[in-house]
Amino acid sequence: MCWFAILLCSFLAWPQWTSLIFLGIQLLLVLLTLGLLFYCWRKLTVWQCCLSLNHLGSITLSEHGLSAARVVLSRPAMVSTLLCVVFFQDVKSGEKRWFWIWHDMLTDTEYRTLCRLLLQLKIA
Repeated sequence: MCWFAILLCSFLAWPQWTSLIFLGIQLLLVLLTLGLLFYCWRKLTVWQCCLSLNHLGSITLSEHGLSAARVVLSRPAMVSTLLCVVFFQDVKSGEKRWFWIWHDMLTDTEYRTLCRLLLQLKIA
């Protein structure tokens, strides 16, 4: 979000153009920037992910609209009171991903359970 704020503020530093062509280009760039910001915001609001982690260490990850994938931890997870960072690697493709799970994304009970499972399995 900060990147978009800096980008939008940079339009204020442009010199005053008397030519209609340069003014049109500047207006077009501002509209494209705002359109990109709206697109990213909209995509983020509809994104969903289901992470299943059981006491045996089996992890399944499914994103909205995609099939479930079996993943393994590629690095130890980082667990804190505000944030869990979990590093995954897809079993089939080998693609590495990482998720930031903030405390306020889950209920208190769900977040505590996730942290306890990660710590209990000595993954963290």
